[in-house]
Amino acid sequence: RTPPQGHKWLPLPMEPFGAALLKSSAALAIAAGALCLRSLLSPSPAAVDLSARAAKARASRDAARDAYKRSRLVAPWPAPSDHSPAAENMRHICSLNATALLEEMTAGRLTSVQVMRAFCSRALHVGERLDTNAQECFADALAAAEEADSARAAGRPLGALHGLPVSVKDQLDMAGCDSTCGLQVRCGAPAEHDSLLVKLLRDQGAIPFVRSNVPQCLMLPESANRIWGAARNPWDASRTPGGSSGGEAALVAARASPLGIGTDIGGSIRIPAHFCGVFGFKPTPDRMSNRGVAVPRPGNRPSGQIAVKSTAGPFGRSVADLRLVMRAWLAGGGMS
Repeated sequence: RTPPQGHKWLPLPMEPFGAALLKSSAALAIAAGALCLRSLLSPSPAAVDLSARAAKARASRDAARDAYKRSRLVAPWPAPSDHSPAAENMRHICSLNATALLEEMTAGRLTSVQVMRAFCSRALHVGERLDTNAQECFADALAAAEEADSARAAGRPLGALHGLPVSVKDQLDMAGCDSTCGLQVRCGAPAEHDSLLVKLLRDQGAIPFVRSNVPQCLMLPESANRIWGAARNPWDASRTPGGSSGGEAALVAARASPLGIGTDIGGSIRIPAHFCGVFGFKPTPDRMSNRGVAVPRPGNRPSGQIAVKSTAGPFGRSVADLRLVMRAWLAGGGMS
């Protein structure tokens, strides 16, 4: 066409289509990168809210720790140089496995309160140094231990695990506690009821006293998240205890819990047990109930996964300890 009078066409370079596409793609990539950088430098309100939730959960736990120390409800773990009778008794209690503790309590040589006080002290000491702990239920556990001693004195046995402390992975529901699965978004949403497997342990007289650390979203062979920090191995604090039940294995290995409950889908009990040198058992999938076992998906929606499934199982310091948990679950109807 002839341009209008007094005008002329500007010469436009004709680029191959591929070159133009590359230029436009590069421009889009630069723009996307700028947006990502902006989001990193200026977190969204939702991200800020999640960080605040996690900070609130940590602050609540740490405030309770301070209160325990001030009130002496939980005594400080004795220093290595302390060889007083009280210190030696605490060390002796925490050196015993679950089977031996039950024998000592049944024979009247130890009370549930003595045992619980020793393990609360040890768990607090280890948790502050190795970040093994999520929420700590020491006050409720000590009250339950007093009830267990009263029941024993009245000749009223509570079950095969009468008065025994037990730690629980931060995935199995416990009434009044979050099941975060290592996710900030799940902070501040406590469960209304115990999971079935926790309930069955309580029915047999066990007393949950601390919840243990996990990795974010669970499916990793370590135990670090933005709520509770990174759990470390009690044998070498520069190393991981494994995962996803790493907090559990570390507590049991550090003599801070006589018996622990974890879950396993691809090694989440077996890997930490190996890393920390303790006993762990993954039951056959679908053998144990998953009622009240949280999953890292909105609304605890099932995944539809049918081939490789998660299952709960115990940690202990001997095969006999693992047998205690399995018998308690199976006798109480804990199968799927």
